[in-house]
Amino acid sequence: MTTKEYLNKLRTLDKQIDSKLEQIDRLRSLSERVTTTLSFTPKGAGGANRTEYCIERIWQLEKEVTEDIDRLVDMKSGIRGAIERVENDKHRMLLEYRYLCGDTWERIAEKMEIEVRWVYELHGRALQEICIRAC
Repeated sequence: MTTKEYLNKLRTLDKQIDSKLEQIDRLRSLSERVTTTLSFTPKGAGGANRTEYCIERIWQLEKEVTEDIDRLVDMKSGIRGAIERVENDKHRMLLEYRYLCGDTWERIAEKMEIEVRWVYELHGRALQEICIRAC
């Protein structure tokens, strides 16, 4: 795995956590909309089963999110340590913006007050430096 692939795993995990949180919100909304139908003939408790399913799935997803957040914090800590060892200030700043803050290339260019094409060049150099230090 390349340095860039490893660093991008952080962004991927962050997006997966966001996705699971959205799923939890949808399930909560669905569980609140479930209603039971009153009838004189006995039937299964359909509404209750759906509510129970939603609550169980929410619990599972919340557990997964907690585990993912723990992994994310550990990964960020390791990556932060590797970035802190980068000697060039601009390289270090770019890596922090991209991988710890999750900024886009355009936003990084804006923050660093440089052209986007120069951000790409600096990024390549920064990856070489972090690899030398972290590998």
